Amino acid sequence: MREFKVRLSNSPRPLPTGRWAMTQRWNDLLFAHWPVPASSIGHLLPEGLQPDTYDGSAWIGVVPFWMDRIKLRGVPTIPGVRGFPELNLRTYVRDQYTGAPAAQLMSLLMLVFSISPILAPLSGSAVIAFGDWRLLFWVMAGVGALSLLLLVFGLRETRPKSARLDSSLGGAVRAYWTLLRDVSPSLPWGLSG
Repeated sequence: MREFKVRLSNSPRPLPTGRWAMTQRWNDLLFAHWPVPASSIGHLLPEGLQPDTYDGSAWIGVVPFWMDRIKLRGVPTIPGVRGFPELNLRTYVRDQYTGAPAAQLMSLLMLVFSISPILAPLSGSAVIAFGDWRLLFWVMAGVGALSLLLLVFGLRETRPKSARLDSSLGGAVRAYWTLLRDVSPSLPWGLSG
């Protein structure tokens, strides 16, 4: 693979010392941001997060771009996955208790969501190389069962019982009703009240 020169003059931290794991290039990137009152988005954030403000306002961002040169180290290039458009909608948040910016956590989540569509076809094609679709089905069923077992027996609940949300059918219906009422009245399906 061709090596690229890296300019470090504007890098906030040094480059990693290890070998690269993935390449990607972002093209025609636009950062468009609009100030909004922090109170208008605070209620939309998950519990424990608060809007990060700059000049007294929270900010909503739209970041369109297209990616190419996407490649995992040691994996052949996948046709059709070498480049694609992407649209990020974002706001900036802080941990409500520590005040730490949450951008690092969101970056990790974006990494998982961007690599999953690449790894899924690769792993499926590796399984199909040894059998037919039935083998793929059984492997997926086994991975699902193993994931369920790990979830049930390997993860413990960290949220206190008093702070947990109602996960009953009635609680889900109430949450959806609240969501429908919260939609802007300018939208045709918005319900006021």
